[in-house]
Amino acid sequence: MRIFVETEPSMGGEDFSRYGRAGVPILMIKLGSVGQGRLDRFANLQIPVPSLHSAQYYPDIEPTLRAGIQAMTALAIDLMPKRPMD
Repeated sequence: MRIFVETEPSMGGEDFSRYGRAGVPILMIKLGSVGQGRLDRFANLQIPVPSLHSAQYYPDIEPTLRAGIQAMTALAIDLMPKRPMD
């Protein structure tokens, strides 16, 4: 099972970019939070998937947290300064 998928950059509308423009290093990731089964049900019913800012939105909590924690841990480790082995 593939958990992480690299995608092309996109033009988002977030205020977060202001930090980067001010010289603060930033990284923004998209974390899928709705399982494939639910996505398929929305598609079959021809109902749009509720967006993040919708009152109808709710994530599949456990797999979302698991993937998010794994992603953030991997990113933090990758960003740590590399030190030679003692």
